[in-house]
Amino acid sequence: MPARTYTNSAEAAWIFSDLLNSVFRRGWFSAAPSADDGKSLPYLSFHVHPDDADRPYESLENAMIAYGGNTKWRLKRTRQNRLILCPEQVALRAEQLGNFGNAVMEIRETLPHLERGAATDLILLSDFLYDVTLGRR
Repeated sequence: MPARTYTNSAEAAWIFSDLLNSVFRRGWFSAAPSADDGKSLPYLSFHVHPDDADRPYESLENAMIAYGGNTKWRLKRTRQNRLILCPEQVALRAEQLGNFGNAVMEIRETLPHLERGAATDLILLSDFLYDVTLGRR
């Protein structure tokens, strides 16, 4: 894997956070508790600058489609500048239960491989989006 110029982190959530800081104006950032100290990823919640909220949303949507990967992502806008990114299975279960925390706990029990795969895909998606933003792809 090539060295990442936009981050020094090895954990998926913080790699993605550093990407957001590099190419967009990110506000606060939160990652759901990892089941195994940062090697898995149930969901991310973050704010982007309200004056520039459409650009990161559209860039992420386009990157998720163009990149592909094994994880089917859901990007949800809960306010103009608040976004939630998570695997589709987590989003669907959270909608059914009305709570992300309960959905994460259930997914951990029923699909334990999902979070680790999502973390790997998020790292690769972050690299892809960084390259696209810089015009390398």
